[in-house]
Parts: sequence; C-alpha cells; structure tokens
Amino acid sequence: MRPGDLLSGAAFKAAALSILIFLVVASLAGFAIMESVRRAMTNELNAQILAELVLFDDIYQRDGPKGVVDAVDEHQ
Repeated sequence: MRPGDLLSGAAFKAAALSILIFLVVASLAGFAIMESVRRAMTNELNAQILAELVLFDDIYQRDGPKGVVDAVDEHQ
C-alpha cells in the first residue's frame, strides 16, 4: 500500500476530523476553566480588599489616623 493511499482513505479522514473536534472542544473547555478560575480569584480578592477597607475604616473611626498607622505597622 502506498503512503498516499493511506492518507486519502475514509478512516484517515474520520480520525483527522475526530482529532480536530477533540482539540477544539479541549481548547474551549480549557478556556472556560481558566476564565472561571480567573473570575473566582478576582471576586475573592475584591471581597478581601473590601473586608480590609471596612476594618481600616473601623480602626480609623475608633482610633484616628494614628490607629491606622499602628495597625498597618503591626501587620507588617
């Protein structure tokens, strides 16, 4: 059998199409997973920043600017 015959057969075309479909689906799934993880991490970071902002605001309201400076120094 000549190599040209092997590449032109129906089985090869079906296998090539299957591989192409698999690569497209795997790429889309990978992109969806990356986007989901990125979104979750961004939301968690925003929530953490907001919580720290509320904490520093409470410290500022209670102890003034010196209290905020002391709290930041303590956490370093």
